Amino acid sequence: MRKRVWKSIENYTLTKKILVAFLIVTIPLTTVLFGVTAYSQNVIQKEVSRSNQTLLDSCIRQIDTRLQEADAYLDKVKFRSSSEISWSYADETEYILMLQTLRNQLRRDLVSASPADALFIYDSARQRVITTESELGEKLSKEALFGHVQKFGPSKSSWQVQKEDAGMLIYKTIYVKSNIYIGVIFKDSRLMPELNTLEEYSSIQLLTNQEADEIRQKEKGEYLVISEKSRQAPLQIRLQISKKAILKPLYVMKKIQYIMPVLILEVALLYIGMLKKAVVKPIKVLENAMQQVGKGDWDIRIEEEWKGEFSSIVHGFNDMVEHIHNLKIDTYDKKIQLQKAEYRYLQMQINPHFYINTLNILYNMSVLNENANVQQLAIYLSNHFKYIQESDQHLTELNKEIQYTENYLKINQMRFGDNLRYHIQVEPEHNNYYIPMITIQTFVENCIMHGFKKRDQAFLIEIFVHPWSGNPGQYFEVEIQDSGVGFDEHYLACYDTQEYPKEFHRHIGIKNTIWRLRLWYGGDCKICLENRPGGGASVRLILPNERREFGKKFDGENYREGEHKDERVQPADGRR
Repeated sequence: MRKRVWKSIENYTLTKKILVAFLIVTIPLTTVLFGVTAYSQNVIQKEVSRSNQTLLDSCIRQIDTRLQEADAYLDKVKFRSSSEISWSYADETEYILMLQTLRNQLRRDLVSASPADALFIYDSARQRVITTESELGEKLSKEALFGHVQKFGPSKSSWQVQKEDAGMLIYKTIYVKSNIYIGVIFKDSRLMPELNTLEEYSSIQLLTNQEADEIRQKEKGEYLVISEKSRQAPLQIRLQISKKAILKPLYVMKKIQYIMPVLILEVALLYIGMLKKAVVKPIKVLENAMQQVGKGDWDIRIEEEWKGEFSSIVHGFNDMVEHIHNLKIDTYDKKIQLQKAEYRYLQMQINPHFYINTLNILYNMSVLNENANVQQLAIYLSNHFKYIQESDQHLTELNKEIQYTENYLKINQMRFGDNLRYHIQVEPEHNNYYIPMITIQTFVENCIMHGFKKRDQAFLIEIFVHPWSGNPGQYFEVEIQDSGVGFDEHYLACYDTQEYPKEFHRHIGIKNTIWRLRLWYGGDCKICLENRPGGGASVRLILPNERREFGKKFDGENYREGEHKDERVQPADGRR
């Protein structure tokens, strides 16, 4: 998996790689920052909870101690009241006197011995309540007392809680005698006097267990809640601390934590912008320049607008392109000179054939004393040498090449007489086209040398020049035909496979001409050799219309090498 990820990253652009490297560094740091902040918050909350839990434990023990003291007092009052007070009464007057005696005793105890806020007497039969504090007695619900007594009966009851608008009352009763109950009452503020010191930083309450459960269900996590239940009464102390208060020392860290992603994004954008300007842009300019050089644009240069290392690189690149361009030009010039020398050498190889044949004709005519023919041949030969003197031009107009070829045919007609005939047909618009010198004449010479085997029979050579049907707007076709024996099939097969036997290289006429055409047109020409169905050989040359510099390849839109597969296109080798 990691190998695939790294391999994918290797294919990224330089900008993406820099961004990935930046994120690899910043994301772990940001994650650590978030983790440290969360851990710090958790530690602080735990420490605050632990310290306050200890305080609440102490407070709830004090509450339980007071409630236990009240329990002991009730037991004491019950025992004493049973022995000191007469509980028998004959009428209402004695009943009231008994209650008044019991009330006075409770008042004395309230001042000297009772830990409660108030004491009360409850007659369950008459549902009558008498308290040491009239205000608390009015608040105490007789219905709640009656239900409480009905629930527990003469047995010892548990502590009960009665909610009031200004707080709550905590009370407990004990059965004494003759439906008479004695009870104690606490106000919630009396039970938790020490807890008032906590209100300066927290919200603390003495609640019933039911109230605490209802509040807990509605909490949204904005506060840290610590609670401790009483073992004596259905009460609990609930300390509510704002998390903002206890986490205030971490506010700066939290702000940094929230600002960090935005800050990282801004720094990343600034970082990428600076890298693009300082690194990516120069590299991109260098890359584009190299692509232009690869396409052959050697005039491309980079402006030296950067300083430092890239300035040296740009300066070195410009110098390198300049040196390579000059070297390429020098190499190309040398190659052209070499090709021209080879071209000239190939032209010189053609001439011996003609010289030998012409001297042979002159010799025969002089032997036969045909002076008129010798004179005529001398004129033809003079025209021939005049044309040869222009061979340094390499290219010639088509009509001049045709005149030169016809001059050569007339020389050979003086040799073979009426047995050699020719026909030349050139469309007028093609007369000004250009063609390499001594091209058509070479193929005509090969027709006579290798096709005119039966010298006692008529031999016809035909030359046609017309637009090429494959692309008449840019190419024209030169077709040379004869009525001789045609090409050897073995040699035609060699042309198709481009594999030539050793003896084939002795035929330098067509071979040299094909080489010259390839040197001149750079492959932008076609040569088709074939035998005619009725007998004889056919040579077709497909050449560009326009005049061409030496070795320059034609890049016409309508021509692509390899099109027109029906043509028999031959390599630069000759045969016959």
